[in-house]
Amino acid sequence: MTDLAYRQTTSPEPHRERRKRILRAHPEIVKLFGYDTRPVWRMALVPALQLAIAAAISALATSASAWFTALVLIAVVWTLGAMLNHYGVVVIHEASHNLCARTETQNRGIAIFANLPKVLPYAMTFRRHHLAHHRDMGVVGGDNDLPLALERRAVGNGPLRKLAWLFLFPLFGALCRGFLHRPDRWEVAQWATQLPLNALLVVFLLPPRPPRPMGPRLPRAQHLVQRRPPPHRRPLHPRALPLWDERQETYYCPLNALTENLGYHVEHHDFVAVPGTRLPEPNAIARDFYAPLVSHRSWTAILLCFVTDPRLSHFSRFVRPHRQGTHPHPSTCWVDPEDPRELTRLTQLG
Repeated sequence: MTDLAYRQTTSPEPHRERRKRILRAHPEIVKLFGYDTRPVWRMALVPALQLAIAAAISALATSASAWFTALVLIAVVWTLGAMLNHYGVVVIHEASHNLCARTETQNRGIAIFANLPKVLPYAMTFRRHHLAHHRDMGVVGGDNDLPLALERRAVGNGPLRKLAWLFLFPLFGALCRGFLHRPDRWEVAQWATQLPLNALLVVFLLPPRPPRPMGPRLPRAQHLVQRRPPPHRRPLHPRALPLWDERQETYYCPLNALTENLGYHVEHHDFVAVPGTRLPEPNAIARDFYAPLVSHRSWTAILLCFVTDPRLSHFSRFVRPHRQGTHPHPSTCWVDPEDPRELTRLTQLG
């Protein structure tokens, strides 16, 4: 019988402790702190491409058969559409950590802009949701990346239910984990911006016989097997799944080029003040710290492992009884590498 209980640990939160050790050994990493506007300029092209694709398919629907239009739509949605859609998620994530511009207000505006092609206005809510995950990682009731009891029992360890969960993750994340709550002024402002745009798109782009597109997101694979990963650089095998007391794991493969290094997950949690465009650099500088850690070479293999192995489920996660220490400044704000007060506090608090 598979154990369906969280793995309990009282060990210190690893990112905080590792960050302190790395900064003592490699203080030059602080020069990587800051923000990078390049993802913003790339994101500016995404809505234009998406609108052009939508207009082209809308025109196709008026002149081609419904079956042909549907086939073209599916092909576009699951290839180019998926990557464009996911890049907007990447920019929203970066802006949530204030890594796209100098001020918090500018970053919030960038996130709202990146959210415009996505119909549902969630960027401001995601910001609150995601920063809580960084602040209370592994704490039941605090870390909203941990599935709730109802979600864990409903999914269990059956392959079909886990596969269904992957496809329905946005629904679970929105309805089961405290994503919905009384909106703040920024969330209200985003709704007031998004809904009129949605109405305009319906008026100008809705074809007479519209198929309904939905862009898929790349699943958040690092969180799926983060407590029982396959050994480093070995083939995935269900008999080779040791317990690892780590909170996140890293993916090193070509898709990082399309996601602003989103796969560098351990490095991101260690140094939240480093933009995604620079995350390979802490890894290169501190190879003595990162080389021994578990890493993956295929997001697809991680997903298949999670779905097919009955020993892997939401209950495979390690949890801690409470938050340990004060979370450092860069989880929510940008750190000025020229300000010695910020660097002193970062080094002391981890």
